[in-house]
Amino acid sequence: MGLAAVAVPGGRAGVRHGARRGQRVPRRRARLPSLIATLATGYAYSSLALVSNDNAPISSRPVQDLHGLTSMIDLPFGLPPVPKQFFTFLLPCAVLVWLLVNRTAFGRRLYAVGTNETAARYAALSVGGVRFRAFALAGLLSGVAAVVTVGQFASARPDAGTVGNGMALPAITIAVLGGVAITGGVGRVGGVIVAALLVVWLNAGILLYFEGSAGSRYQLLALGVLLIASTLLNAVAGRGRRRRAR
Repeated sequence: MGLAAVAVPGGRAGVRHGARRGQRVPRRRARLPSLIATLATGYAYSSLALVSNDNAPISSRPVQDLHGLTSMIDLPFGLPPVPKQFFTFLLPCAVLVWLLVNRTAFGRRLYAVGTNETAARYAALSVGGVRFRAFALAGLLSGVAAVVTVGQFASARPDAGTVGNGMALPAITIAVLGGVAITGGVGRVGGVIVAALLVVWLNAGILLYFEGSAGSRYQLLALGVLLIASTLLNAVAGRGRRRRAR
């Protein structure tokens, strides 16, 4: 109940911001790539958060109480403990997104628009409507993830996601490594989850191997190399799919 009570307003705020971003992309006909629109609006909202709160973190009592929502849960049979958000956030969101993408008409429309926007229009699909709903749903997930992140650190920082190495590069690397095409139309939920686990383990292993602050610098190098390698592999796989389609 506690997570639901804070996730609802957080998710509502994410939907609002995602919907605004979705309105701007299709209406202006500027052919602005979704990735660029996401990064640009993300940095704009981060700047607004910094200015509105004078770059000061929020650590009030209600915010600190959220930390209990991300405590560790002991598993039976000698298994290592798992964070509570694995069961309250990750698994439910993964299942719901998988069902939405693979078992609904909206999921098929989403793949169609991402694969070939022109063909989707000729098929009488509302390209603007599909993109609008996709941005709104992405905003919803971002809002809920923000609530979980605030609970994990017991502090709401306006520079979260941009300070240090930031979250943009790991997020893009996870998506590409999971088989998601930057141009759209290709990708699976399971691949993204496996890629997220691999990147988390990679970052943790680098921090354990290197002493001091050197680990964070090597994390950036590893993510950059991984992003380039996964992009090349996706390009090769894409050429193979096009040959088979012929």
